[in-house]
Amino acid sequence: MDKPLIQFKNVSFFYLQKDAPSDLKQLSEEDLNFIFQELDLDLPPGVLSVIGENGIGKSTLMLLAAGRLFPVSGRVEIMGNDTGRFREAREKPSLEAERNALASVVYQNMEFETEHSLGDIIGEVFAGGFHDSEDDWVISEGRRVFELENLLTRKFQELSKGEMQRALMAIAIAYGSSILFMDEPVFALEEHQKERSLEYLRDYSHRTKRSLLFSAHNIHLCRDYADNTLLMRKDGNFVLGSASDVCQKEVLEAAYQVPMDFLHRKESLYRDMLLKGGDQLGKN
Repeated sequence: MDKPLIQFKNVSFFYLQKDAPSDLKQLSEEDLNFIFQELDLDLPPGVLSVIGENGIGKSTLMLLAAGRLFPVSGRVEIMGNDTGRFREAREKPSLEAERNALASVVYQNMEFETEHSLGDIIGEVFAGGFHDSEDDWVISEGRRVFELENLLTRKFQELSKGEMQRALMAIAIAYGSSILFMDEPVFALEEHQKERSLEYLRDYSHRTKRSLLFSAHNIHLCRDYADNTLLMRKDGNFVLGSASDVCQKEVLEAAYQVPMDFLHRKESLYRDMLLKGGDQLGKN
């Protein structure tokens, strides 16, 4: 049996409600929006898809697992490393480099401005990344699979939403962290691009022995391109197992409390909302 890649040990985490008092001494339980309470969970290596209703905490779970958020109580271990040691990573470059070697994150609706061209960004990321070989096969593969050949001279902020998503996936694999976290990485793509992208990411993970955790509302993608799936249920009884087992109709309908055909309609509506810049990472 594989050793757990990531472990949540008695983890609790909350966000403050919007109208919570600024004085922490005046906080009450009603001011705390608990996402997790005393969560114990072991996540396996390989490709893991994360599914569940909107607002259930998928993005928060991944940010905790990647050491970008930290538990209020309990601990998260990533490849045996307590993420608590990365609390000062932004102020300490050596810690930041160590955290980045372990995990990198592609955020939902992620954008940034730069004067560099996309081609230069990918090359610079590869040069500063964590692939053992100096062979830039990962750059050439990324350009081809994510259809970037005609975009390399453009700036990132000049790209469309779908082009940005394809570029971010290429940047992430060029960087080469041990674990890649991707939050809704393909929602803006055409159907054939979604399948091609996730098929390649799965192959990249298996070939390089790196792990990938991704969330998506499209259940078919989560089933077809993951080794395992984590289904986050409202009652806190998460279901973790092989993607084919967890994504069965009976399991999903019991978790979502809606018929499967309605679930597919909800997926389409949520995709439209994301394309309009709706939800932000950390609330999904």
